[in-house]
Amino acid sequence: MGGFLRVFPARAAVSATLGIELVRVRGVWHEQVNNEEAEAVVQAIRHFTVNYPELSLGVVTMNSKQRDLIEQKIDDLEDASLVKYRTDWDKKHESFFVKNLENVQGDERDVIFISFGWGRTKEGAFHQRFNLVNRADGHRRLNVLFTRAKRKIVIFTGLEPKNIIYEEGRSARGVRVLREYLEYAESIDRRTRSDNDNGSGPADFDPGDPDSPFEQSVGEALRASGYRFRYQVGAAGYRIDIGILYPESDNSYAVGIECDGATYHRAASTRDRDRLRQEALERLGWKILRIWSTDWFRDWRGQINRLKIEIDAALVMLADSAPGRLVTTDFATETSSPGSLTEMDSSVAGDQEAIHPIASDDEIAIDKPPSPREADTSIADRLRQFRETTIMVDFPGSEPQRCILREEMISQFIAKLVVDPADFTARIPEHLRTRTDGRQVRYLERICEIISQPRGETG
Repeated sequence: MGGFLRVFPARAAVSATLGIELVRVRGVWHEQVNNEEAEAVVQAIRHFTVNYPELSLGVVTMNSKQRDLIEQKIDDLEDASLVKYRTDWDKKHESFFVKNLENVQGDERDVIFISFGWGRTKEGAFHQRFNLVNRADGHRRLNVLFTRAKRKIVIFTGLEPKNIIYEEGRSARGVRVLREYLEYAESIDRRTRSDNDNGSGPADFDPGDPDSPFEQSVGEALRASGYRFRYQVGAAGYRIDIGILYPESDNSYAVGIECDGATYHRAASTRDRDRLRQEALERLGWKILRIWSTDWFRDWRGQINRLKIEIDAALVMLADSAPGRLVTTDFATETSSPGSLTEMDSSVAGDQEAIHPIASDDEIAIDKPPSPREADTSIADRLRQFRETTIMVDFPGSEPQRCILREEMISQFIAKLVVDPADFTARIPEHLRTRTDGRQVRYLERICEIISQPRGETG
């Protein structure tokens, strides 16, 4: 949009095969190659092919000489596991490659290793040349490079952002992109080290800062309901207002909540705000919920009950694939720490004095929600009861496998959170709908009422 690349936040925690990893290598830049960095890359390739043979891999260098050096070191290894890895992926038509920046366009792999190469000379000097990046289209080449990985990028470099000098109006735009990307990777590295070293308990967990008093209001109600979350999840290009964390995780998100606050209104158009953003986030595994300020201030208790039902249903649906805590890799020859696809720093915007519908502690009447399994069982049992006492009584001779509340449909109703009859067509897969007894669609309204009903209520 507007010539800028928007980065959407990842839902899952970083791991050995997901995110951005910054590997510091104390190498020397000599005759347009960095031998120490090339060696670190080759050892990382060897480790990768042994431990992650199910993932495709590509290596990109900033010039052809560094590429040739890495290829030569790979050939010198004569490693049987690497030979097998290359043969297997040749058959899958996603061959392992080592390419320089100029030739990488169009290639995608699960994991991309990047060798910048640039560094100080033997004399300690640092040259500001940066090859292709310093050209007029250098920023476009970097944008292509940074989008080649489907799962993870590992950057090998001795560069620090402060080593890169950018002068507005004089330096190429690619130089600025290079420096900002390194700053981004460094911020991830710092955050990951902090999370690994300290860990956050209930007492010291910091959710960050909200973008508006409305978000703060929603966050306080969520905290009173027992949920842990972070405000403003993501990178500067796009942030999710509130990310609900998995239980016992500080880095994995189950649900994203979008408020109609500053982030929403900064979107360029309604189409961008709603359909395109939603599709992009869902492809990354997010379950996105929305809450409107008018509804919140009119009936915050009703809205928090709705959010609790939807959050608990999402936790149940994602429980089996819930990402774990951080996994430290050993790609580097010195130090290695995985980063996240999303920077989770927060930004403060607007007046932080809360405009909160909860006037005092005495007014907070939100019970701590039961565990996701308990919430799921409660809804499922009520649906089963409705099936046995109403649907099967009304249709005594109907086929159980075509019942609108057969077990697989109950799971779908809860997982997809069908709270409106229109959701049946929009959210339930067609192959399940077509196998359902059409006469029983008349029960949709009652089914939606059961799913929407706050826990503890019956009717």
